[in-house]
Amino acid sequence: MPTKLDKWADWLVSRRFGNDKNLALQTKARLEIIRDRLLRNASISEGNKILDVGTGDGLIGIEALKYIGDTGKVFFSDISQDVLEICKAKIPSAYLGKFECCQQSADNLNIFSENEFDVVTARAVVMYVSHKQEAFYEFYRVLRPGGRISIFEPINKFSAINSPDYLDLDFSSLKHELSLKILGPLGYPLDTINNPMLNFDERDLFRFAEEAGFKDIKIENCLIKTSKIMLQPWEVFLESSANPLAPPMKDILNTLSLEEKCLATNFLFSAWKRPLRSGYHSETYLTAVK
Repeated sequence: MPTKLDKWADWLVSRRFGNDKNLALQTKARLEIIRDRLLRNASISEGNKILDVGTGDGLIGIEALKYIGDTGKVFFSDISQDVLEICKAKIPSAYLGKFECCQQSADNLNIFSENEFDVVTARAVVMYVSHKQEAFYEFYRVLRPGGRISIFEPINKFSAINSPDYLDLDFSSLKHELSLKILGPLGYPLDTINNPMLNFDERDLFRFAEEAGFKDIKIENCLIKTSKIMLQPWEVFLESSANPLAPPMKDILNTLSLEEKCLATNFLFSAWKRPLRSGYHSETYLTAVK
């Protein structure tokens, strides 16, 4: 593995959890619930050939190896070679020969033939793809007739519309220039039209699948509003980032002048004096058949 990781791998290894073991354990438990439901929806059986798109650290694909028997195979694909190296290192040696790792983007699976797979899985992948319809065309193309797709996507557009302000903070009390320096790298103001992470919802996912040619399309969508208790320590907030494309707050603060950094730090720390705030979440599972 290279000493300097790309942004995708660096996030998986360190920035995702801010090097906090408790946050890592909490996240792991939540992701395992998603994994198990996604795999149940996939109806994997022995002998199946599976493509796990945007595999990341192998959460879905490694678990799928348990269901394919002696004749099945799992292909781990990701846009990042560094991520694939991380994934490969986590796969138990007992599965040697039952998997392959391939560097491919979700909207261009060109190394795979038509009608090659029984199942395509993806978790939180479409949200990073600019050409989402092309990704669904590719999912459809590589599946054999009767093959199944099972995906999970957070619908960030729902959160963005209902919680448009970062940490529910009123940045108007800061100088506009300083606000831009803090919020700009995080993608604020939120753009629900052009930002691939925000410009789709569950109805769009249904439409993408239908346009690609899938049948028996099923969407399971859950909308949640909670009073969110901010349990993260301040240090974890500084070290972590919400996704691979967002820098950690410490990096943003380090770009500021000493005076600006002091003002910004005190302002952001005020969020930690308010332990409760509203949280809006939307999660979607999609299954369909070729």
